[in-house]
Amino acid sequence: MTPAARRDAIVDAALAVALQKGLGATTVRDVAAELHCSSGLIHHYFSSMDEVLAAAFESAAGRDLADTESAVAAARTPVEQLTAFLDTYSRAEHDWAYQLWLDAWAEASRRPALGNTSRRLNAAWQQLLVRIIRDGAVGDTFRCNDPDAAAWRLLSLLDGLSLQAVAHRGLVNRATVVEWATALAEDELELERGALPRRGRTTRPRRTGGGADDPASADGGWQRVDLRPMSPATDTLHLAQFNIARLRHPVGHPATKSFVALIDETNANAEASPGFVWRHGIDTRDVDDLPYDDKLVTVNASVWESIEHLRQFAYRGFHRDVFRRRAEWMTHSAAVMWWVPAGTRPTMQECMARLEFHDTFGSSPYVFCTGERFPQLVMQRHAFTDPVVAPLLAQLDAELLASTPEGGTNFLSIDPDDVAGDRGALFVAWVDGQPLACGAWRRIDHDAQRPDTGEVKRMWAAPAARGLRLGAAVLATVQADAVANGITELRLET
Repeated sequence: MTPAARRDAIVDAALAVALQKGLGATTVRDVAAELHCSSGLIHHYFSSMDEVLAAAFESAAGRDLADTESAVAAARTPVEQLTAFLDTYSRAEHDWAYQLWLDAWAEASRRPALGNTSRRLNAAWQQLLVRIIRDGAVGDTFRCNDPDAAAWRLLSLLDGLSLQAVAHRGLVNRATVVEWATALAEDELELERGALPRRGRTTRPRRTGGGADDPASADGGWQRVDLRPMSPATDTLHLAQFNIARLRHPVGHPATKSFVALIDETNANAEASPGFVWRHGIDTRDVDDLPYDDKLVTVNASVWESIEHLRQFAYRGFHRDVFRRRAEWMTHSAAVMWWVPAGTRPTMQECMARLEFHDTFGSSPYVFCTGERFPQLVMQRHAFTDPVVAPLLAQLDAELLASTPEGGTNFLSIDPDDVAGDRGALFVAWVDGQPLACGAWRRIDHDAQRPDTGEVKRMWAAPAARGLRLGAAVLATVQADAVANGITELRLET
């Protein structure tokens, strides 16, 4: 390994540790253990741990800046450039990216090298925005007397809202961050409300088709996989991941040729990697096989034995080099992951639904991003008579009784047959092996006097687990299962 490659490996190892422990808690010993080398080797290439952390931070944050610069350069008008900036402002989109910035800012006063790097990169973001505003002002697209101050105000709003989205999940979501920042930009630049598109990275393209007659529904890679009754308290869990990116040019374009040439080798490296379990067979080169209307959007899905195995593949060796070149081919990308019982193969519909859930609610045990740690959550279908169900429903009824002691209509039961077969289903949310939430649906065609009508039933989450988005996760699971069974209208419990 060349000295440059060895130095890059140290930086990659430091970044991997920092994503798990934080920049401030990362030590030379941690990096050496991650790289399987001696501490002396780290000191041979870096004079201090401060320099190691500064290089690791710049490796990640610098790539994000380069992605945004490329997206802005590809835009033709000032409005398109500003929209591209907001769309690809990663600190407002990824928890792990913004967490790195939080760590860097917190450590800046104690670590000069890290402080200088974060200050320089932060100023580069601001200057990029200043250039966009000035270019727009020259052509009378924007009106702004002080582009420098306007850029700082806009960045400050983005960073402040991102802090709320990451540190205080649930107060502000990603869509709100982009929407409010876009509205401020319109005010700052004296644009009419709505002049800047609201597409953002948090808005995903709509999937083509999906109805009962959709050929994709019958394809082997798209079929619905029923959840198997099991005991998640003891069963092995694997990690599912879904990655989405938007290409700069179509698959057949010369500028995309180098990316297409690497697809087979990348897939082969994944399949040969330790901990690899499965990958979806969708082929980026076949645009008719892609799940989104926008044919520039490319996706992949896979299952791994653990987060560590996925990380080893993604940030080491062959794939690391491909990953570093992503700005050549893509305007932006995003990845989410979640836990599944061993043997589960997520459908493309589920992958897309998990990504949409993350866009709406942010990271949670139900779906999260690289570098984040949550309790392990799996959703499992259970028969009404399963022993785990009765205690959950008893706690639900106890809460209803406490809220309305006089009784009334709150105590709504469900018949075991209502959630059997294709007539309905009951799901339990298992968190670190503990059943902490539940929810069900049942078919009510006769009562509703219309076909394919369902009703949500028996929704509950343990008080200690509230704030983990379990209710939203259970409801998403219930809704997906009802739709898969032909339900076209799903009502709240009545």
